Amino acid sequence: MDHQIDGLTFLRNRESGKSKGGILADDMGLGKTVQILALILANPSPSKKQPTLVVVPLSLLDQWHREISTKTNLTVLKHHGTKRATSGEGIRKHDIIVTTYDIIRSEWNGLEYTEKNKDDEFGIGCFKVVWHRIVLDEAQIIKNRSSKAARAVCALDSRNKWCLTGTPIQNSVDELYSLIKFLRIQPFSDFSQWKERISQPMKSGHGDKAIKRLHAFLGKILLRRTKEYLTLTGNKQLKLPQRKIINDICDFSAVEREFYSRLEATANKTLDELVHQAEERGKGNMLNMLCLLLRLRQATVHWELVAQKLDMKLAVSAGDSVGKKEQAEEIDDVAALLSGLGIEEQATRRCDICLTELSVTDTPNGKNLCFECQEQGRSITNHKSIITSTKVRRMLEILTTRDESDRKTIVFSQFTQMFNLIEPMLDGAGIGYARYEGSMPNSKREESLRKLREDNKTRVLLCSLKCGSLGLTLTSASRVILLDVWWNPAVENQAIDRVHRIGQMRDVVVHKITIKDTVEERIVAMQEKKKAIAMQALGDSKGGKMISNKLSWSEALALFGRDG
Repeated sequence: MDHQIDGLTFLRNRESGKSKGGILADDMGLGKTVQILALILANPSPSKKQPTLVVVPLSLLDQWHREISTKTNLTVLKHHGTKRATSGEGIRKHDIIVTTYDIIRSEWNGLEYTEKNKDDEFGIGCFKVVWHRIVLDEAQIIKNRSSKAARAVCALDSRNKWCLTGTPIQNSVDELYSLIKFLRIQPFSDFSQWKERISQPMKSGHGDKAIKRLHAFLGKILLRRTKEYLTLTGNKQLKLPQRKIINDICDFSAVEREFYSRLEATANKTLDELVHQAEERGKGNMLNMLCLLLRLRQATVHWELVAQKLDMKLAVSAGDSVGKKEQAEEIDDVAALLSGLGIEEQATRRCDICLTELSVTDTPNGKNLCFECQEQGRSITNHKSIITSTKVRRMLEILTTRDESDRKTIVFSQFTQMFNLIEPMLDGAGIGYARYEGSMPNSKREESLRKLREDNKTRVLLCSLKCGSLGLTLTSASRVILLDVWWNPAVENQAIDRVHRIGQMRDVVVHKITIKDTVEERIVAMQEKKKAIAMQALGDSKGGKMISNKLSWSEALALFGRDG
């Protein structure tokens, strides 16, 4: 395709220049993998001892290996598992080595790379090779410069370095720094320069000046084409089907509304305490606030996600009980947004649901539940007629629509416990399904993808939003259902683009199910702000005053419907 040929020209020109490498930030589904494979073929290593290293999430390891094996005549090694080579000699025998971020992290010895110690040893395995080229796929994985994965890949040695990502910015402009540090492109690979000329101006109300500097710098090292841009510029070869997003706004049943309202009222009491503490101490406890938001978000998806914390395991249908999968839910990407605010550790015991401070007399049964939340549990237990949630009922309506029954569907949720609640409903409706989530072994994930592609009886893939948003090709499905609202619109867009991409033959329908008059409405508004941050920094927008890239305490309060 024309845009891929243009992309190859950009890649080759960058590798022939002084600073070798850059960022390929094309929209998801436009063929970044194909362009990199074309580069590897067009610009081979001058030495057999300097192959190309491709670093990927575990979920993409087999996919990359398959693409290289079937689309090129190059030799490829999957560097993974306990029997992998630890010496350079065992690795250099192949043209391309594919490995994972976890392997790089485990092989790194912890020594930070600097110009002064560049000749030192940094680890085993991949660190024993001076590479001709290193490619980071889904490079947004290293967005946190303090993470072990980010620090490890920055210690790898290579002539050329590339970052592939459709979402180089998810929460803040500062996430770009980690990619630029890996690329070692001056001046902004020097953190003091980045902080002085980009980060500090952004925080002090001079964002417009910082963005101009960033645009000038990125204009040389970054190539980004969106589907909308290619369509507007008349790329006739790019014939993607239409993508229709339906904002499916639903209302709770009366009993669900009562449950949510009581939970919200209890959470607001704790919030009053947090606000009072913030006024006294001069800073707010963001961790506790995020936990409160997590409970409210769970309640919009399915009341039992909160009820599980109350030790309530009600049957979702006659004879079927909810599985007891023990999984701690992370406070997800919003923590990165709030990283500049500080998180305070708590030594006091608090209610698992509303975080109200507890005393020993408050919990005679030993459970971390306040009186109000125990009453909440007893109240909803009395409503035996509730066997599912509004969102699950709406999902079933969509899946059983007659004129759309031939579509295969990806159902995304960030709460994998939700799939345990959905499965009995799909069984009862006679709908075949498979699961895809991070806790599954890679072989089982690959089997789920095979069933979706090849088995006509498998109509639905229940997919972890975060796990399924990375690099997968799911064009055998043509419908997406988003069961819950993610803080980060970039993750949602990545998930949708697993389906809406080159190779898709049908129009894609996306149902984004939300509940009105809940925290979800306010999160959607926050998503729009995040989209504006990414668009302005990458040059996708047409001007306008640059907004702050951090979520303030007052903005966090706004998610509870309060003024700061």
